[in-house]
Amino acid sequence: MQFAKRLGSNHLRGSNQATGLIRRSKLTAAIVSALVGVSFSGIANASEYEDRFAEIRGEIYAPENGYLSADGGPYHSIETFIIEAPDHGHESTSEAYSYILWLEAVHGKLTGDWQPLIDAWALIEDHIIPTSEMQPTADKYANAKATYVPEGPLPSSYPLPLTNGAAVGEDPISADLASTYGTWDVYGMHWLLDMDNVYQYGNLGDGTSTPSYINTFQRGEQESVWETVPHPSWEDFSWGGEYGFLDLFVKESQAPAKQWRYTNAPDADARAVQVMYWALQWMKERGQDPEVVAPGLMAKAAKMGDYLRLAMFDKYFKKIGSQDAQGSAGQGYDSAHYLMSWYYSWGGPIDPSANWAWRIGSSHVHFAYQNPMAAYALSQIAELQPKAPNSVRDWDIGLERSLEFFQWTQSAEGAFSGGATNSWNGKYDTYPADRANNTFYGLAYDENPVYEDPGSGTWFGWQTWGVERVAEYYFITGEARAKAILDKWISWVLNATPEKGLPVLDFSDNDVKLAATLAFTGVPEKWDPANPKANTNLHVEVIDHGQDVGVAHNLAKTLMYYAAAEQKHQGEVHQGAKDAAQMILDRFWANHRTDKGVSAPETRSDYAERINEPVFFPAGWSGKNAVGADLNADTTFSSMRPFYNESDPGYQELQNALAEGRDPTYTYHRYWAQVDVATANALYAELFPEADCADGCSPSAKDIAVKTSVNTATSITLEGSDNNGTVESYNYSQASNGTVSGTGKQVTYTPQNGFVGVDSFTYTVTDNEQLSSAPATVTITVEDLNSNLPPEACFTATPTSAMVGDIISFDASCATDTDGDTLSYSWAFGDNSNGSGASIKHSYAAAGSYDAVLTVNDGKGGVDTSNVTITIEEPAGNLPPEACFTATPTSANVGDAISFNANCSNDADGDNLSYSWAFGDNSNGSGASTQHSYSQAGSYNAVLTVDDGKGGVDTSSTTITISEAPVSSASCKYEVQNHWNAGFVATITITNNGNEVIDGWDVNWNYADGSVMSNGWNANFSGSNPYSASSLSWNSRIQPGQSVSFGLQGNKAVFNGPAPVATVTGAVCN
Repeated sequence: MQFAKRLGSNHLRGSNQATGLIRRSKLTAAIVSALVGVSFSGIANASEYEDRFAEIRGEIYAPENGYLSADGGPYHSIETFIIEAPDHGHESTSEAYSYILWLEAVHGKLTGDWQPLIDAWALIEDHIIPTSEMQPTADKYANAKATYVPEGPLPSSYPLPLTNGAAVGEDPISADLASTYGTWDVYGMHWLLDMDNVYQYGNLGDGTSTPSYINTFQRGEQESVWETVPHPSWEDFSWGGEYGFLDLFVKESQAPAKQWRYTNAPDADARAVQVMYWALQWMKERGQDPEVVAPGLMAKAAKMGDYLRLAMFDKYFKKIGSQDAQGSAGQGYDSAHYLMSWYYSWGGPIDPSANWAWRIGSSHVHFAYQNPMAAYALSQIAELQPKAPNSVRDWDIGLERSLEFFQWTQSAEGAFSGGATNSWNGKYDTYPADRANNTFYGLAYDENPVYEDPGSGTWFGWQTWGVERVAEYYFITGEARAKAILDKWISWVLNATPEKGLPVLDFSDNDVKLAATLAFTGVPEKWDPANPKANTNLHVEVIDHGQDVGVAHNLAKTLMYYAAAEQKHQGEVHQGAKDAAQMILDRFWANHRTDKGVSAPETRSDYAERINEPVFFPAGWSGKNAVGADLNADTTFSSMRPFYNESDPGYQELQNALAEGRDPTYTYHRYWAQVDVATANALYAELFPEADCADGCSPSAKDIAVKTSVNTATSITLEGSDNNGTVESYNYSQASNGTVSGTGKQVTYTPQNGFVGVDSFTYTVTDNEQLSSAPATVTITVEDLNSNLPPEACFTATPTSAMVGDIISFDASCATDTDGDTLSYSWAFGDNSNGSGASIKHSYAAAGSYDAVLTVNDGKGGVDTSNVTITIEEPAGNLPPEACFTATPTSANVGDAISFNANCSNDADGDNLSYSWAFGDNSNGSGASTQHSYSQAGSYNAVLTVDDGKGGVDTSSTTITISEAPVSSASCKYEVQNHWNAGFVATITITNNGNEVIDGWDVNWNYADGSVMSNGWNANFSGSNPYSASSLSWNSRIQPGQSVSFGLQGNKAVFNGPAPVATVTGAVCN
């Protein structure tokens, strides 16, 4: 069973209304056909596992299988009757769209063709990142913040009130994002789409466009998918109750405004960046320039990662550890937990004249959303580093914080439990006593963050999704902490006899069963980054098993990356993890292959129990959704979804099961699961290239290098492996300058007396099929420690002159050793402080001259030192900043956006400046650049204040003149003046209802019944049904309150019929 993602966000405000309709464009069929059209035949010697990838990918794109919508986007599943995070199989999620990238990145790796990956990103931009038309007032966020709304535990707790008095903190990154990318639009995926417009909401209120942006979860931690009320992301009150669906979620003191709002699932956007990292590496491995084969693609991934930082902040930008709904507004990064939280959301009014919008982060964090791979890519890889100020720094901190979070949530057995929150009960309550002191950087432990029905920490799939990223990170970096995290988790996964509960894996009956539901007890220790404590009181138990195809293959990926990382960094593959991964791949392929992919039967007892579950609506609330279902106190899950009926095979299976007294069983083909099947097989072949050999496979022997001292024997362990059997014997040659002795894999090399230099011998291994490996070489370096050459110390200090408290970087990478010995580095900074390592940073607390000394040691008695004088001065008296800004324009109309830019401000000391704005109308702002509009005519004094954080402050001001906005409005009226049996005479009158002169006009009309115009007067005429008329020189100007008319004569379509009446349209007609 797939668990529901709780992504609700209710932040609604304002009372002004507007209507609008902008058609959502569809992806052309060309992109979809391009995704399908690339042949796999170009792969040389594709292994069995790579062939499996090709088969599944082909089945995904086969139209008859039904994985893709008419627009080319991925359905959540082929089958429509499936109820989990999405409540319909032909919905889709940002998760599924991120998996398109996985599929096409691996395809590019195998073929060298990256066009499908480019097209997949285009699909994301076209389908699931809201367009500018879909977030029309995003720029108004410069003038406003979200209004606090508490969360409640139950759907019946809602609606909950807007609380204007509760403090909301400063968003420290959005203004920089707008300045960097030239727009206030958010570049992130909305989490949920209705691919076939099953709910008939469409987009922008049109009721027809696909894919359609919708949302479901909104009402508390106990709201399961069975209790949700699906609703459109564009809320113009066309459906629902009097105010659409808004007043189901938020209680306002006035009529709510028509508005738009979207919610991002950060794990999906992070996965997109993670995949782009691999695509980048695979392009380079092929010798391909990423900017040639996929121009601009890495920059788009970096941009998505830039906006993804919105998930690093508390929901209402309150200080971490707040426990205070009314206060604790964050300033700067006070509200940053630097983790991937459950969502970020943004919204605003449909009415462009309304002067507000909102953005929120999330206070709730789940371990499985953490992605050290994405953080590594965005902080360490030049092509993927975002552009906005502080972004690379934020992701660098985020990488460290995510690994710490895995450590903090790891149980005694090895599994990871839930996560943490900055808002207990969703309303910043005081932390419970049993965990008030067991915090993570001020966050309280929560075993089930965000939702409880079912508990978010209980699904085993979270384990594999989260840990796979740690395994990839370990494979890339070899980082010791990642290894320690994985060692413990892998031991838990492979333990066949746990003390309590079931094992994670069960390979009995020649099949694979794996953990489905977990239960945790206890709480973690308080996090101390300097001295992390083991969580001896936090325990896990596997409750039951399942055969979730996607989770199984994600687990296989995790196991294989760990096994390969051990081989890469520790010198020996982890055979248990490798074998378990291969068994998962092979047994699912052998036992659960269908004509459309790989799928195992699922029994769904919850369907029968909850299909007719009541859905809460407040007393007296009633309305209809877009499919015509009544919404009121009698509504159930199924009654609001009339499309679930006997025509759906899945629904019919449920009815049959109910009649027969059993639970229904389904064989689902989820898109993301099939991609995990395909990519797991392909990557297994990549990580273990010999893996396709089933029998008749020669074993392999590994080259080895060792060192010893003159006249000293050394023990050597020979290393052989066999993919399809066992190594039975080792056979070695003799060395030229020494002797080799011993049997089996353990041998001893004894150098000749007095020999110094490099010696070698070869060996082969023989397996149980009596096949022998190619020779491998053992290289022995025999050293004479008495003739050791000392190292040469060398280092740089940057800078050598600094102020008290400044950071100085010491780098000894220029130190050398002629013998090639491994060096150790120790530092004495001259202020009674010491350090170690090849590079280090240090700051001095007092002014003076310090002799910084580096000592390098080769471990064989060789030592050398080097020193540099560091001069430290007291800071000079702080120089204040100089405030400067531009306002464009300085004369405008009511409602016009005025851009304020303070980039011309400067500080002689180079201090970082903060900017605050007072616009003269009791409105304020912050950031180096911002926008503001005025609601009333008048003269305003806009003041900028810059602060260098060291007591230096300066201001600058300018006068903004605001005039009443000119009103351009006219009416166009068609009137029949006379008619007879065959013809008619009509006039069209244009009346200027505004306050400015209309200078030139043109209008259009047509006759639906087929009548025709024969002639006309007082206008220039053109066209033939539809007809057009434009002004002449003498009647082109229409003064306010005045009218212009022109006449026409025509022939009726029906003899003796009525005279036709046409609707007049044109830019002048409002």
